[in-house]
Amino acid sequence: MTSGEAEDVGGRPTARILTVGDELLSGERSDTNGPWLAARLQKAGFRVGGLESVGDAPGPLEEALRRGGGSADLLVVTGGLGPTEDDRTRPVVARLLGRELQEAPWVLEEIRRRFRARGFPDAPETNRRIARVPEGARTLANPAGTAPGLLLEAGEGRHWILLPGPPRELRAVWEASVLPVLDDLHPNRPEADRVRVFRTTGIPESALAQALEPHLVRHPRVTVAWRASLRGVEVRLSAGGDSAPDLLQAVEEEIRDLLAPWQWEAPSGDLAEAVLHALSSRGWTLSLAESCTGGRLAGRLTDVPGSSRTFLGGVVAYSDDLKEALLDVPPVTIREKGAVSGETACAMA
Repeated sequence: MTSGEAEDVGGRPTARILTVGDELLSGERSDTNGPWLAARLQKAGFRVGGLESVGDAPGPLEEALRRGGGSADLLVVTGGLGPTEDDRTRPVVARLLGRELQEAPWVLEEIRRRFRARGFPDAPETNRRIARVPEGARTLANPAGTAPGLLLEAGEGRHWILLPGPPRELRAVWEASVLPVLDDLHPNRPEADRVRVFRTTGIPESALAQALEPHLVRHPRVTVAWRASLRGVEVRLSAGGDSAPDLLQAVEEEIRDLLAPWQWEAPSGDLAEAVLHALSSRGWTLSLAESCTGGRLAGRLTDVPGSSRTFLGGVVAYSDDLKEALLDVPPVTIREKGAVSGETACAMA
């Protein structure tokens, strides 16, 4: 596939992400790098076509590199650049691209400088592995660690960027070195898609889709994504190009009344903030009587800055005795309906 074929039909360069590490497959750690990179690439005007995790074994790693590197303008790889034997990204990439590994003196000297600054006489010999980079690679400064990022030409106008796995280092390299590189590689890429997110609660995803889909299908240039969680259902609309604001506005006007009974808004995306804002706008205050939630509702509300203007306080009455003593719940209600019942909850209020 040529670079032109890999490019998105809307003129947007395409990208894929590969995160490397056995710990990602064993469940010992969650992959936070992949989603973080996907969001940054989208914001930078790339169309992210895939995100994959693979272990450190050379065979599967090479196969994953072939998949990702052969179908996108840009492949971003994170992990496997450290000084230990299981850090294999550099040698596998070099072999796949037909390059020799060469020691970069400036990388080795920077590693030694960092160790001396921490009071060590010199860097351990194993750190020389970090300084061995594929022939022709451009090093990308790592302000937060020893392993630099690497930029490689992969043929047919494609490029690979290798980044360290520790999130703090990855993000430091991204901000310091990768963003300028992206501008050099794809200077005329379109702006990122415009996005509008509608948050709802109290309605199942299927019911919301049934109500909205007859209207959404009338707007083929707007992409729709559904996201269901315990908080509710999010409807994400996105569109690209100069007409994107008008496209999104047209959809919003068409579905606004359908969403109204279920929709909530908060700048932070936090339902607790939306609840407090709704109460405050009406001049209302809130107190809580909790049982099985054990104070967690109060905790969620007081996590929101400025909640003291609306939230007065609460009582955690976990035992039946405290429900009766502090909240005047009739013993007969608990006895006949049970402590966990709608009737007892109403009596607590």
